[in-house]
Formats: sequence, C-alpha cells, structure tokens
Amino acid sequence: MEPQFYPAWARVKRLTKQRNALMKTARSYRELSYWDAELAPLAHQIDQWRKDYIDKLAERAAKLCEAFLPEYEIKLSYSRGWDKETDYADLLRDNFVRDQQLGYTVSGPHKADLRLRVGGTPVEDVLSRGQLKLMVCALRLAQGQQLTEDKQKQCIYLIDDFASELDSRRRALLAEQLKATGAQVFVSAISADQSLKCATKIVRCFMWKTVK
Repeated sequence: MEPQFYPAWARVKRLTKQRNALMKTARSYRELSYWDAELAPLAHQIDQWRKDYIDKLAERAAKLCEAFLPEYEIKLSYSRGWDKETDYADLLRDNFVRDQQLGYTVSGPHKADLRLRVGGTPVEDVLSRGQLKLMVCALRLAQGQQLTEDKQKQCIYLIDDFASELDSRRRALLAEQLKATGAQVFVSAISADQSLKCATKIVRCFMWKTVK
C-alpha cells in the first residue's frame, strides 16, 4: 500500500538491532543518541502509515465481520508499540536504563499490534475455531478490497482446506463473499463439491488420492 514502507521498516529493524548490541557495552545514553536520532523519526513515520491504513481498513473490516458473525460485535484497534502520548525519542532516552538492564529495546514499532476484541475481551477467548477462521477471512477480504480501491489491483486469494472448521451455511457465506470480489481464487478441499461452491466457473480442477 505504501511503497516507502519496506525500506523504512528494514532500516528500523537494522537500527534497533544495532541499538540492542550497543546497549551491552554503552556506559551512558550519549553513546546511543546518534542511532536514536535516526530511529525516532522513522518510527513515527511507520506508525503514521500503519495508523492511516488501519483507519481506512477498520470500517470495511467491521462490515465483513458483521456479515460473517452477526452475533458478535468485533472491534479492531491498533497499538503502535509505545504510549500514544509520548514522543519516541523521549521514550528511548528516558527508558535507557531499563532497556539496558533487560538487554533490548522494549518499546517501539517492532512491538506494534492489531487488537481484536468482543466486548473488551480478546477474540481468541470468545470465538470458536470456526468463528476465528471466518473472522480472519473477513480481515483478508477487507484488505483485498482496500487494495483494489486504492491501487486498482486485484488480489489472488489462496485458501487451504476450505471447509475445515466451517459448517455448510458458513461455507456458503464465505464462498459468496469470495465470488463477489471477482478475483482469482485458489481453493483446496477434501471433496470436489466443497470447492465447487466457491466458483462461478472452474478453470482448472485437480483431484488426487493418497495411496498407502
């Protein structure tokens, strides 16, 4: 989605690794300040890119989660990896002693997370395996739709063991949503009828049996 993200993220990982190594021998924060002066602006830029993306994705993801799991209100939020009110350069300086004692940089963009909750409870503590699978599919579909809208490019969807953990109603629901994307979809399934539900037309269908 953001062409400059990968080189910036690679640089952040390299700087964090160098910082962690230097902490083992540093006698004062001054020895790390040069690295942090470059690390902090990159961290804030990555955080902004992530936040902008999640802000755009959240509404689309919520609608798909509601379509798949109407019995639950799933909330998606982004945690950037450090306190949202704190400048990252200040945090690196203020936490130098703690980081040095632990031997690594505790907070930062490398600790960012995507949080999914139902009524304040993590989804993995509420949803069944099948429901979790549907939720993940909803998130992937939302990402694909967002990519198509922003870049006018289609995704290719790869789904292994399509029917696993899903009853017939939920399989049909997922199949309809996949067909609605108009994208190319590769599906593996135990039986042919499970995969056929996914397609408006079959271009190639491969079948095999395990021989013992």
